[in-house]
Amino acid sequence: MWDLANCEGKEHRAHTSALDSVRYSIMMNRTPKIIAVAGGKGGVGKTWFAAMLGICLAGFKRRTILVDLDFSGANLQGYLGIHDQTKSLNEFIAGRSTHLADYVQQTCFKELDAITFRSDATDYIIKPWQKRRLFREIKHLKADYIILDLGAASTD
Repeated sequence: MWDLANCEGKEHRAHTSALDSVRYSIMMNRTPKIIAVAGGKGGVGKTWFAAMLGICLAGFKRRTILVDLDFSGANLQGYLGIHDQTKSLNEFIAGRSTHLADYVQQTCFKELDAITFRSDATDYIIKPWQKRRLFREIKHLKADYIILDLGAASTD
């Protein structure tokens, strides 16, 4: 049903239909269901599972947003065919915008969007006040489901 290979080189879909705009306005007053995908060890398939769960929910016509919160090894964009890394969670955390919704990127899957993170900086540390701000904004995203792809636990 969903084929990532067909996403290559195609234009991303646009939210332009009247039905999409009505559906989006209805969701404005609804709190999304948040699903956190986490584990204690790296390399066990958390990102793959989060991406497949998002694709499945979108396949059932549930507006879904995936958020890459793996600060040490962010790679969600690769699973979703997102090549533009200019809009990423890094800019929101740095305070370049007050709205997390500004960083939602469309994927090639209808009903599925993502907020990616660039883990180009080693040992990216997010401060407690930045975490509070981030989670406050996540709850205000307009979606049926928000899937958080979390990094592995640390012993430090």
